[in-house]
Amino acid sequence: MKLTVFEIASNSKVVVLVSILAGLIIQGCSSPPPVVTIYQQVNSDPEGAEVYFGTNRSNIGTVVGKTPLNRRVTSYYTATFPAGYYKVVKRGFRPIVEYVEATTSTTRIDLTLEPLPKRPEAPAFAFPTVEEVAVTPLDIEANRSPSLVIASGATIAVMAFQEPAGSGAGSLVADNLILDLQVKGYNVVDREQIERIMREQGMLADGKTQLTDLEISKKLGQLLHADFIIYGAITEYVSKSENIQLSPMVDPADRGRYQREYDEFVNFYQDFADEFPNPPTLPKSLRDWEFEAAGNAKRTYINIARVGVTAKIVDIKTSDIVWVGFASLQDLRIQPAMRRIIDGMSYSFLAPQ
Repeated sequence: MKLTVFEIASNSKVVVLVSILAGLIIQGCSSPPPVVTIYQQVNSDPEGAEVYFGTNRSNIGTVVGKTPLNRRVTSYYTATFPAGYYKVVKRGFRPIVEYVEATTSTTRIDLTLEPLPKRPEAPAFAFPTVEEVAVTPLDIEANRSPSLVIASGATIAVMAFQEPAGSGAGSLVADNLILDLQVKGYNVVDREQIERIMREQGMLADGKTQLTDLEISKKLGQLLHADFIIYGAITEYVSKSENIQLSPMVDPADRGRYQREYDEFVNFYQDFADEFPNPPTLPKSLRDWEFEAAGNAKRTYINIARVGVTAKIVDIKTSDIVWVGFASLQDLRIQPAMRRIIDGMSYSFLAPQ
């Protein structure tokens, strides 16, 4: 019985020993683990850009080479490129930062570098003409009643406008307005007829009246059977030779080009200032250029006419003032100035709303 127990024990030890030896033999005969190599290719157009790498934006600083660049990872069983940021930089081009996910396969990254915006070339200059300095746009302010509709064929009475003493401007304005309305097809009461009726009715003596313009307008409109009556005053009427300054200005044909290039340059370097240790100085604005050019101004004498007119329109049926306007401008001569004012005012009260 004891022998049996010993034999069993001996046999167990033999089995264990055989198992260990078998494992050693098997391990010694097996093949080594596979070696895996993967690539990450970074290309740029144009080539030759420096490539930096970092695991986040704040630590992009490790130089890994120039494009075209092949990065390689070799490992047993599995190779992995970590996630991170590539920054590609080439002199004269905008830097690019590209985020790349972690990967276990070969990848290709293609980046196109855009040239840095060029510093805008100085704009071209030209001296303004006399007309560009002396002639100003029409400045008109008007308040028109929503009910105002002057139908074609309506009868309109135009009174002589009050004027600076001895200027004759009041008649000039009225005559220009009458002509304008007649051309547009309206019935216009003659100024002489208006003055005759005013004298007959005792509203005018020695060229003066004690009635207000509105009171005169209401009475006249009824007597003349007019639909509307227009009256007003000349607020400015000057024509004289003046010594003006002609300052060189940026040529209008070159203004748009310079502004576009200026905006592109300035906006880029403001957005990417941190990318450049020594960003360039900003170019001069158009205003800066013209301010400097003012030092080369020249002076000349020209005739300048300044005209200002205010007017009101009364609807005779309702006795309401249905339009009030003021217009002023500057021109080379009185007559063109007056013509432009009349055109602007008549458009204001005749045009459909």
